[in-house]
Amino acid sequence: MMLPGHTKFTPDWHFGVWKIKWRQSDAECMEDIAYTVKASSRSGHNIPQRVNDPSRPVVFLNWKTFLENYFKLLKNITKYYHFRCTADEPGFLICREFCDSEEVRFNLLKARPEAGCLPTVKFIPL
Repeated sequence: MMLPGHTKFTPDWHFGVWKIKWRQSDAECMEDIAYTVKASSRSGHNIPQRVNDPSRPVVFLNWKTFLENYFKLLKNITKYYHFRCTADEPGFLICREFCDSEEVRFNLLKARPEAGCLPTVKFIPL
């Protein structure tokens, strides 16, 4: 039994092409899927963006290298299950191992980034 809203993949036996059943519409190619995604939002919030579309290229940014310049790593982060931060203490992360554990504060900020500063473009091999 399919739950409403889930994607179902079925082979098309006549043409040997995969069809995708997306809710109540048949999608046989990427353009059909993009149209279905766009049409699924009445207010226009769902905007499909395809990789290798020359009219609207997807740009990947090198966030890892960028963030390493401004933030320290938090060692043993996996032992914490509760996190919070406040606008009053930018750069500080408050952690707890469990909900009733004592809070531990970490200053993760190395330097403040300039306003509007973005990472470099990261090229993804296709």
